[in-house]
This record gives sequence, C-alpha cells and structure tokens, in this order.
Amino acid sequence: MKAPVAALILITTVVLSVGCNRQLTSAKAKLERQAFAAKLAEECKQMLLNYRQTQKYVWMRSEMTNYPITASLNPQVASITSLSGTDVVEIQITGGFSHSGIFYAPQPLPGGTELHRGNWQIQPLGNGFYWYKE
Repeated sequence: MKAPVAALILITTVVLSVGCNRQLTSAKAKLERQAFAAKLAEECKQMLLNYRQTQKYVWMRSEMTNYPITASLNPQVASITSLSGTDVVEIQITGGFSHSGIFYAPQPLPGGTELHRGNWQIQPLGNGFYWYKE
C-alpha cells in the first residue's frame, strides 16, 4: 500500500516540476522578443503607478485583467517590492520550494548597485529586466 502512494508522490513531483520549467522557458522566450518586452515594461510601469496611487502592491493571476501581457506569462503573482533601494515589479512564475521569475526596475539603479535579495541568483537582462531564481 505504501509503494503506490510513494509512486504517486514521485510522479506528481516530476509532473509539477516539468510544468514549472515549461512556464519559465516560455516566459524567457517571450521576453526575448523586443515588442513583447516593451509592452511588458509599460504594464510594469502602470503597476508601479497604480501602487503609488492606491497602495495596492500585489495582483493574483485572476486580478490581472488590466495587465494582459503580464498575465500571458502565467505568473502565480505579481507584486511591488523594494530591492536595493528601488521599487521593482516582481513577476513570480514559480513558487513553493524554489521561487523564480522576473524583476523589472523602471530606471537605472542608484550608484550602479545591483539588485540583491538574500542568496538568490539575479541576472540582468537589459532594459530594466532581471531573471531571478531562489
């Protein structure tokens, strides 16, 4: 009886991890397209403006009707957070035990600093976008 349960847990884990990797690969491919990146940057700027006007700082996927480009990445959540002294948009693609996704900083970071969050790997992509992985 224990073997079928263990097998089910293993299969579920593999299927979920493959799905998450597929979402990341899709998001990366979309972001490499300049027109997509420009539209995503505009939506991120709109989220930051919305935050400054309303103090709303988190959007679940179901709340992204005003942000269709962001929603097309199938994120778990999008939020405003402060990193390295700058408000940035975080688009979390995967979560749970290993978070990964996109940060967007609308302007150059002060004094040439880099985005930093604990021991997360953060890779600049240009045009204000960064990939991150916990």
